[in-house]
This record gives sequence, structure tokens and C-alpha cells, in this order.
Amino acid sequence: MTMRLVVDQPFDLALSLEMGQTFRWRRVGDEDVRDRDWGHPPERWRTGGGWYSGVLGEFLVHVRQMPGGMEYRVGDEAGEREDIDLEQGLRDYFRLDDDITAVYSEITRDPVVKRAVEQYPGLRLLRQDPWECLASYVCSRVQSIRGTRGDVETIARLSRRTVRIGDDVRHVFPAPMFVAHSDLAAADPGLGLSRARDIVTIAGSVERDALPLDRAGAGAEPSADVVRRLDGYPGVGPKIASCVALMALDSLDAFPVDRWVQRAIAKCDLSEMPHGRGRRSLAEKIECSLALTDAQQYQVAAWARARFGAYAGYAGQYLFHWAEPHKERAVRGDCPVCGPDRR
Repeated sequence: MTMRLVVDQPFDLALSLEMGQTFRWRRVGDEDVRDRDWGHPPERWRTGGGWYSGVLGEFLVHVRQMPGGMEYRVGDEAGEREDIDLEQGLRDYFRLDDDITAVYSEITRDPVVKRAVEQYPGLRLLRQDPWECLASYVCSRVQSIRGTRGDVETIARLSRRTVRIGDDVRHVFPAPMFVAHSDLAAADPGLGLSRARDIVTIAGSVERDALPLDRAGAGAEPSADVVRRLDGYPGVGPKIASCVALMALDSLDAFPVDRWVQRAIAKCDLSEMPHGRGRRSLAEKIECSLALTDAQQYQVAAWARARFGAYAGYAGQYLFHWAEPHKERAVRGDCPVCGPDRR
């Protein structure tokens, strides 16, 4: 049974699912999409003909863009269900409770972000499950999108719990206890021993004390403190910690810094950027696309909160998507957005 969810604000389903925030969505009928094509959905996935398949909690969900909102179907272990209404769950996941007008008003005061918002209207942050988000982003460390997607599916198979809609069969993501007591390195040698060990160790920590990933306490402490707490897990670092704080713990001013965000903020006014240590100022390192230390990433995040305000995380995601598609031209050195790759 197909159900409808009305969305009365800017909303781009394909852009939100394919920009790189999450790794478990698939195009139904196009599951073998090449790595370089993910993020560039064909016309029918952008306009309403194509379904996306994803697992949200205990359910398999198919969603597609429609005029004025989206259509969706729900399945569990027994198959497609007509008696389960996930409207509120989807509203929560796609952050349709955010006042997107207020978000745009705040972040578009910066002309660079304004340009990105105008180019990609309807991009939404996703409110993900904290444990799954953390494990997924540890998988993404020094990894391609294709590799990360494969690794996350390997972890999902540890649950041995399948949900289905028709011929589409997916695995529910396992609870931390299943991963903590698994031999993940043997299950997926391609994951890399260090990442597998880190994920198993983190799973054990979360099994013993889930409080650091409990979204119920969101907003009780500044995002900078949330990020530093998550950074205490092995193999995380400030970028992954910021991603989890932003995409799973409602810390909307968390600001992950990768090389594409760095290239984008190089176009902003960096006059108030702290100098930092070393012979180059922090602004000079950003402008030259030089690698930032963990401490410098924290400094950039503090600058972003001061510049972009309470929705700095939204600003960062728009900047990321504005710069990232230009990466091939950036390597050649002829991209007017990113500038040359001088690292």
C-alpha cells in the first residue's frame, strides 16, 4: 500500500539521500549504480518515478519524490504492511520539524552559503540513528563511498534479521551488543583490521553505557562538548564526531570539516579566523588546501559557529555539496569554485 506524506516546504529527496550523509539508501531498480554516479540521480529519481530503499529502525521503507511531498511504502519481516503508518517517523528522519525558513534566513547572511542554498534548494539534513550513524562514519574513514556502503551492509548482516517489500530484502542494523560480540574483522576483511577493531570496541562501550549516544539529552550541552565526548571513542576524530553530533544528536551548529568544506570556506571572509600555530596562519592553510590538524578543525568549527550561527551545520552541508561535485575539476586546477588542489 502506498501512502502519501505532504511536505509544504523546500524538499529535495534525491539530493538529501545521495549527497553523502548516509550510506544505506539504494535506488530500487538501479542497485548496481557506479560509485561516481551516486550523487547524480537520473531524472526519474529526481522527479517522482524512482523509488529509494532504506532501512529505518525495524522497517524497510521505499520512498519517492512526488509533487507536494513524497509517497512511501513500509515492510517488515513478513513483507509489505498496510497497517503501519510511518508518517511521523519520516517527518522526524527528514527533519521536517525544522523551521527551514528560519534556517535559510540565518545561514544565507553569508554570500557564499546563500549561493549554495540558491543552487541546491531543498537539501535537508537527515536525523539518523546515533549508533548506526557512528558505526557508518567510522567505516567511512579513508574510504570511498562504494567501500563504505559495502562495509555498512556487512555490519547490517550481523543482525541476521531481514525485512522486505516484494523482492527487495534488506537487513536491520544490529544493536551494539551483536557487534561487540562479533568477529567483525573476519566477517569483512576488506573493512580493515583497525577500523573493525575500533567499531567492535565502540559497540562494547555503547552496550555498557549508551548515554553518550542518547539523543533524549540533545541540547543539554553545547555541541562543542558533544563533539569532544564523541571524539573520545577510538578511531573517531573531530570530523566524524561532528558528523554524528550534527546528523544524529540534534547539534545543528556542529560543523564537520573535510577537504571539500575547507575549499568552500576558503571563499568566505576569513578575517576573523584565529591565527593558530605554525609558520602559516589557519586562514592560509585553508586557502592553500593544506591538511588541518585535529586542533585546527576544532578552531574552524568554533569560527563557523560564530559566523553562521545556530544552524552552522546546515551551512556546512550546503557548502560541502556546493564544492564536492567540482572535485574532478579541482584536481585539474581549473575549478572556479574549489580552486587548485595544492596539497
